[in-house]
Amino acid sequence: MALIGLIVLIGGGVLATQSADSASNKMLLWLAWVFLLVGSLGSFGLYGAKVVAGTPSDAISPSVWGKVVGSHTASVLLVRAGLVLLVGVLLLTFARRASEVWRVAALTLAIALVITYSSVGHAYAQHPAQLWVAVDAIHLTAISLWIGGLLMFAFGSTAWLTDPDSEGVVRRFSIIATIAVPVIVATGVAQTLKLAGNLDDVTSTSWGRTLLVKVAVVSVLIAIGGVSQWLLRNDGPSALKRNVLVEALIGIAVIGLAAALVALPPESVAASKVFTSTLTNQGVIADVTVTPGRVGQNEIHLVITPPGGSVDPVVSTSVQATFASGGPVAATLESIGPNHYTGTITLSTAGDWNLQIIVEPTQGQSILLTSAVPIPG
Repeated sequence: MALIGLIVLIGGGVLATQSADSASNKMLLWLAWVFLLVGSLGSFGLYGAKVVAGTPSDAISPSVWGKVVGSHTASVLLVRAGLVLLVGVLLLTFARRASEVWRVAALTLAIALVITYSSVGHAYAQHPAQLWVAVDAIHLTAISLWIGGLLMFAFGSTAWLTDPDSEGVVRRFSIIATIAVPVIVATGVAQTLKLAGNLDDVTSTSWGRTLLVKVAVVSVLIAIGGVSQWLLRNDGPSALKRNVLVEALIGIAVIGLAAALVALPPESVAASKVFTSTLTNQGVIADVTVTPGRVGQNEIHLVITPPGGSVDPVVSTSVQATFASGGPVAATLESIGPNHYTGTITLSTAGDWNLQIIVEPTQGQSILLTSAVPIPG
């Protein structure tokens, strides 16, 4: 939902700013805005529910939100929601779209929104992250300009392909699409080579099989687009009505496949099980979550409640884990609020790890809370 909203706002918005006022065009942009806002807030809630290994109903729980606020993913999703609200201001002032200030603001918000997608996807986990986030952002921008434009032609004003005044916009879009397609292909190939690792095994994962389906669908879309280019050159925009509708519907399928790819791991991953627990000792309560709960690096969320439910900050908090006879592995913790921490810890092998949380509520007082954290193999 959110992704299709972003694509229509960017690609459709570029076209709408070049045409006369149309109630249909503005209605489509507002619908895309609603999709993007609801999808962004929903993603934040569902991320919280996933972190605490809860149910979908936990997505609307303020207590769950509090446990994830401050983590990288949650912060980016909240920033995205804020950016979408600013886009709403631009839509309210759409009549001023010819203003240089309005256009600069629209461009800035579009770039920022695209980056919020790239910085929580697979690209962010690659090294160097800045390079692959940029590649993914260029890929998504090109898709938005191409498919978003098609959706605007298909579902926006009926005058796009019949009004002589719109012919220049249609031909400019044709040029944009001609540039966007090779950019999409090049950046897509680069990301596939980086993410898939051994291409011989691409069919062994759900991500790889979904990617192959996406490539096939995009190939069909490019072929139909080639026919549309020929019709535009020889017969004009009025000959494109049927093709544009078919392209738009296939484009929606491409967006759905792209969204599915984001949710799937590119390579086979070890089994995981999110750990969440409430630990108590001597009046201290610790709500702790370890996610995704697998061999390798894990993220820790920790909320400490001092004795008596006090809101005063504790003196210090540290977390470590031990396995069998090995030495302790320390977590890197960062305070993101009073007695609220997030950080990472590397659990290098499967089995039961002994998690130890050392809390100093007052100077000189040290309280230990422990729990076994099972890491599946």
